[in-house]
Amino acid sequence: MLSGVRELMVHAADDQLRTREQQAPSTIAAFLKTLIGFRCDECIVVFFLDARHGVIDHEIVSFGRVDYATMDARRILLRAMARGAVGIIIAHNHPSGDPRPSTSDMRVTRELADTCRGLGIHLRDHLVIAGGQVRSAMFEN
Repeated sequence: MLSGVRELMVHAADDQLRTREQQAPSTIAAFLKTLIGFRCDECIVVFFLDARHGVIDHEIVSFGRVDYATMDARRILLRAMARGAVGIIIAHNHPSGDPRPSTSDMRVTRELADTCRGLGIHLRDHLVIAGGQVRSAMFEN
Protein backbone atom coordinates (compact mmCIF):
# COMPACT_ATOMS: atom_id res chain seq x y z
CA MET A 1 0.00 0.00 0.00
CA LEU A 2 2.71 2.49 1.00
CA SER A 3 4.79 1.70 -2.09
CA GLY A 4 1.71 2.42 -4.24
CA VAL A 5 1.23 5.80 -2.57
CA ARG A 6 4.92 6.59 -3.02
CA GLU A 7 4.67 5.66 -6.73
CA LEU A 8 1.74 8.06 -7.16
CA MET A 9 3.70 10.82 -5.44
CA VAL A 10 6.74 10.22 -7.68
CA HIS A 11 4.57 10.30 -10.83
CA ALA A 12 2.85 13.52 -9.73
CA ALA A 13 6.18 15.19 -8.95
CA ASP A 14 7.60 13.95 -12.28
CA ASP A 15 4.65 15.48 -14.14
CA GLN A 16 5.27 18.79 -12.37
CA LEU A 17 8.94 18.71 -13.42
CA ARG A 18 8.04 18.23 -17.06
CA THR A 19 5.35 20.93 -17.24
CA ARG A 20 7.69 23.87 -16.74
CA GLU A 21 10.35 25.25 -19.07
CA GLN A 22 12.72 26.18 -16.26
CA GLN A 23 12.38 24.36 -12.99
CA ALA A 24 12.87 26.18 -9.74
CA PRO A 25 15.42 24.50 -7.48
CA SER A 26 12.61 23.91 -4.97
CA THR A 27 10.66 21.83 -7.54
CA ILE A 28 13.66 19.60 -8.21
CA ALA A 29 14.40 19.35 -4.47
CA ALA A 30 10.81 18.32 -3.72
CA PHE A 31 10.95 15.67 -6.44
CA LEU A 32 14.24 14.30 -5.09
CA LYS A 33 12.93 14.13 -1.54
CA THR A 34 10.06 11.98 -2.81
CA LEU A 35 12.17 9.85 -5.15
CA ILE A 36 15.29 9.09 -3.07
CA GLY A 37 15.12 11.07 0.18
CA PHE A 38 14.39 8.16 2.47
CA ARG A 39 15.92 5.22 0.62
CA CYS A 40 18.06 2.75 2.59
CA ASP A 41 20.61 2.47 -0.22
CA GLU A 42 22.59 5.30 -1.77
CA CYS A 43 21.66 6.10 -5.36
CA ILE A 44 22.56 8.72 -7.95
CA VAL A 45 20.05 10.62 -10.08
CA VAL A 46 20.89 12.79 -13.07
CA PHE A 47 18.66 15.52 -14.50
CA PHE A 48 19.37 16.30 -18.15
CA LEU A 49 18.77 19.98 -18.99
CA ASP A 50 18.12 21.94 -22.15
CA ALA A 51 19.52 25.40 -22.95
CA ARG A 52 16.78 27.07 -20.87
CA HIS A 53 17.50 24.84 -17.87
CA GLY A 54 14.31 22.86 -18.46
CA VAL A 55 14.40 19.19 -17.54
CA ILE A 56 14.58 17.02 -20.66
CA ASP A 57 14.65 13.81 -18.65
CA HIS A 58 15.99 12.27 -15.47
CA GLU A 59 17.43 8.88 -14.68
CA ILE A 60 18.67 6.96 -11.68
CA VAL A 61 22.12 6.00 -12.97
CA SER A 62 23.48 4.09 -9.98
CA PHE A 63 22.26 2.11 -6.99
CA GLY A 64 24.80 1.45 -4.30
CA ARG A 65 25.05 0.34 -0.72
CA VAL A 66 24.07 2.05 2.49
CA ASP A 67 27.17 4.26 2.41
CA TYR A 68 28.35 4.38 -1.20
CA ALA A 69 27.24 4.52 -4.83
CA THR A 70 29.55 4.51 -7.83
CA MET A 71 29.38 7.53 -10.14
CA ASP A 72 30.47 6.75 -13.69
CA ALA A 73 31.14 10.14 -15.33
CA ARG A 74 31.52 8.57 -18.77
CA ARG A 75 28.11 6.88 -18.54
CA ILE A 76 26.46 10.08 -17.29
CA LEU A 77 27.96 12.22 -20.04
CA LEU A 78 27.15 9.72 -22.79
CA ARG A 79 23.53 9.76 -21.63
CA ALA A 80 23.55 13.57 -21.55
CA MET A 81 24.90 13.79 -25.10
CA ALA A 82 22.41 11.19 -26.35
CA ARG A 83 19.58 13.38 -25.03
CA GLY A 84 21.05 16.58 -26.46
CA ALA A 85 21.47 18.02 -22.96
CA VAL A 86 23.58 21.14 -22.50
CA GLY A 87 23.53 20.87 -18.71
CA ILE A 88 23.04 18.37 -15.93
CA ILE A 89 22.19 18.33 -12.25
CA ILE A 90 23.35 15.31 -10.31
CA ALA A 91 21.95 14.27 -6.98
CA HIS A 92 22.40 11.48 -4.51
CA ASN A 93 21.04 10.55 -1.12
CA HIS A 94 22.75 9.90 2.19
CA PRO A 95 20.87 7.07 3.95
CA SER A 96 22.65 8.10 7.17
CA GLY A 97 20.29 11.08 7.40
CA ASP A 98 23.12 13.63 7.30
CA PRO A 99 22.68 15.92 4.26
CA ARG A 100 26.12 17.53 4.53
CA PRO A 101 28.29 16.79 1.48
CA SER A 102 31.28 14.63 2.35
CA THR A 103 34.85 15.35 1.32
CA SER A 104 34.43 12.67 -1.33
CA ASP A 105 31.23 14.34 -2.60
CA MET A 106 33.10 17.63 -3.00
CA ARG A 107 36.01 15.96 -4.83
CA VAL A 108 33.72 14.05 -7.21
CA THR A 109 31.82 17.28 -7.91
CA ARG A 110 35.00 19.13 -8.91
CA GLU A 111 36.18 16.25 -11.09
CA LEU A 112 32.80 15.89 -12.82
CA ALA A 113 32.54 19.66 -13.39
CA ASP A 114 35.97 19.63 -15.08
CA THR A 115 35.03 16.68 -17.28
CA CYS A 116 31.69 18.26 -18.21
CA ARG A 117 33.37 21.53 -19.11
CA GLY A 118 35.63 19.72 -21.57
CA LEU A 119 32.56 18.41 -23.41
CA GLY A 120 30.59 21.65 -23.37
CA ILE A 121 28.10 20.41 -20.78
CA HIS A 122 27.43 22.56 -17.71
CA LEU A 123 27.20 20.88 -14.31
CA ARG A 124 24.62 23.15 -12.69
CA ASP A 125 24.63 21.50 -9.28
CA HIS A 126 25.30 18.39 -7.23
CA LEU A 127 22.61 17.93 -4.61
CA VAL A 128 22.75 15.75 -1.51
CA ILE A 129 19.42 14.61 -0.07
CA ALA A 130 18.93 13.19 3.43
CA GLY A 131 16.31 13.28 6.13
CA GLY A 132 14.03 15.60 4.18
CA GLN A 133 16.81 18.13 3.58
CA VAL A 134 18.71 19.08 0.42
CA ARG A 135 22.22 20.54 0.32
CA SER A 136 24.54 21.50 -2.53
CA ALA A 137 27.96 19.88 -2.89
CA MET A 138 28.89 22.66 -5.32
CA PHE A 139 27.92 25.64 -3.24
CA GLU A 140 28.65 24.50 0.34
CA ASN A 141 31.35 26.49 2.12
